[in-house]
Formats: sequence, structure tokens, C-alpha cells
Amino acid sequence: MKNNVTKLVHDSTIGVFLIELRKPMPLNLSLKEKCKWFRENAFVYDANDTVAKNYGYKNRYEVIGKTFFEVIKFNTKIHDEVIGIYDKSNYLIENKEIRTVDQNGNIFYHLDNSIPKIIDNHLYSIFGLSSNITEIKKFEQKLKEANTTKDKFFRIIGHDLKNPISQVVQISQLIETKHDKLSSEKVEEYAKTIKDSSIRTLNLLDNLLKWAMTQTNSISFNPVDIKLKILVDENIEILKELSLEKKIEMHNNIDESLILTADHNMISTVLRNLLSNAIKYSFENSSITIENSMDSKGNVISVADCGKGVSVRGKEKLFRVDSGFFMLGTKGEKGTGIGLILCKEFIEMHKGEIWVESEEGKGTTFYFSIPK
Repeated sequence: MKNNVTKLVHDSTIGVFLIELRKPMPLNLSLKEKCKWFRENAFVYDANDTVAKNYGYKNRYEVIGKTFFEVIKFNTKIHDEVIGIYDKSNYLIENKEIRTVDQNGNIFYHLDNSIPKIIDNHLYSIFGLSSNITEIKKFEQKLKEANTTKDKFFRIIGHDLKNPISQVVQISQLIETKHDKLSSEKVEEYAKTIKDSSIRTLNLLDNLLKWAMTQTNSISFNPVDIKLKILVDENIEILKELSLEKKIEMHNNIDESLILTADHNMISTVLRNLLSNAIKYSFENSSITIENSMDSKGNVISVADCGKGVSVRGKEKLFRVDSGFFMLGTKGEKGTGIGLILCKEFIEMHKGEIWVESEEGKGTTFYFSIPK
């Protein structure tokens, strides 16, 4: 019977462990003293293979006889964090979520239950059960991100799309009902407002639709050879009117010989968003420069402006769906942040990176890399 129980324990998919203390630990010590005591005296008396594999070892024999501190490769912070959780419940815990590391330093999560052996206010051992819940935690994080994405999507639809469309409707109604009383200059002004608002709304809608496609994995990835200088020129032309309004010069310094192997539509969207942002946050009578270079990441493309820049705190919030971060342009232009999030998605689909360097009042440079 004993052999059958032993086999059942050792074959279990739930981690089973027994921690013994070489010297029983007085429970009236401070937490700092208890952590030190554990590091020196608490060793794995027995464990099954599941526990060993959770910590990155081949089998139970690789952890038996080691201190817990040795098992996690002397990670003091994690060790003391775990001991603190156990100590808070006087080492008798029930379904407690624990964060720890394997021998390679990878964070993982487990749900623990334990029974301590305490005699005369001294801890002698801890018997415990441990279930690896790392995949569940990853799923929870994905669910959280999905909810954040959904909330942002509806906020943009409810506010950032509705407002400009409402503006167009109101101005159109005004022209319709009072066209005979409006001067030609006023009609021209209203027409320009309608056009500008419609272009911004169309660009936002295009970004939203592409973003939605990335979230549902329904966007195709078709890498082809791209003459980047020509593609940059095409996007400069698309945004020419916006740059002229601010008297901003656009300098395309991309090497004429540079050919990228990438998805044409995605890279075009990335360039258009970065250039549009650069115009939005640039001061009048300034310039924007697009260049390329090579480093260990591969081909690196940069879009640099001479605009208002981004604060250190603001830079940390860029490219994040959950940040809700946006800034007004130098002429009060509004943004949603969705363009940069889309840029990040597209560049990561190319196995590349995107990052930013900026200083308030001194301009911003966005970089993205495409591996060779």
C-alpha cells in the first residue's frame, strides 16, 4: 500500500514537496532573520518530478538535498518574497498564488497549499502541494489586454469618430440652410473644414480597420522587395497638403539603392503614421527628415522632427493600448494613439523593433528596424 501511495505521489501532475529545516526555526524571529534562516537551513527533503520540472530540472533527484535558495539559483529577492508569503500565514496556506523563478531565471506562478510541522513555537518542516498556473496567468493577461483593446476601440468609435462626423454634419446643415447669406470666403472656409475633418476621419477609420484585423489575425502578410525611397516619396505626397499648411519641409534622405523585403501595405501605413505624427507635433517653418542606417538589428529607418517633443513619462506610455496617452499637436490637432499602436503591431510582424528618442521642446525621432 505504501509503495502504491509513493508511486501515486511521484507520478502526480501536481507538485508535492517536503521542506525540512536542519535546525528548527524559532517563530519569534523577525522576517529578515527568518529569510536568512531559510536560506541556510531549509532544504528539499523530498519532492516529485513535477516540482523539479517546474523549476527547470530534469527530475526530483536534481533538487532533493538542495536548499530552496539553491533551487532558484540564489535569487534573494524571489526567495524572501516567497518566505514572506508563507510567514504571513504562519506557514499554513490554502490556495495561495506564489510567484517564483526556475533555475534559468524565468518567472512562473503556482498555487500552493501547505501544512507546517510546528512544535514549541519552532518550525520543523513544511509539507506542500503546488500547481503550476503559469498558463492560466498568461491567459488572464491576454484576456485583460483584449478587454483593454475593446474598451479603447469603443472609446474611439464613440468619441474620436463621432465628433468629427458630427462637425461635418453641423457645417453641412449650416451651408444648406444659410447658403444665400454666407459670403464666398465663408463657404470656402467651411468647405476646407469639411475636407480636413473628412481626411482625418478617413485616416482614423483606416487605422482602426487595420488594427481590428491584426487583433483577429485576419490581415495577410505578404513580403515583397520595396524600393523604400520611392515609398517614402509616395507618402510625403499624400501628406503634402498638411505639411504645406505648416510650412514644413520634408527631406527624404533614404538611399536610392535601399531595397527592403517587407509587406508593402504595412510599411506604407507605418511611414504614413510616423510622418503624419511628425507633422502634427512639428512647429511651423520647421523640417522633417527621413533617413536610413544599418546596425545589428538590420535596416533602421528614422523619422525626425523639430517639434514639441515628448516627456520621459509620455515616452513610457507610447505604443501601449492601456495607457490612454495622447497629446495635442502644435496647432491643437487631436490624436488617439492608435496609429503608433498599429505601427508597433506591423513592425513586430516583421520581427523588427520600433522605439523613440525625444526631448521636450527639441523634437522627436522615431526609429524602426527591419531585419535583413
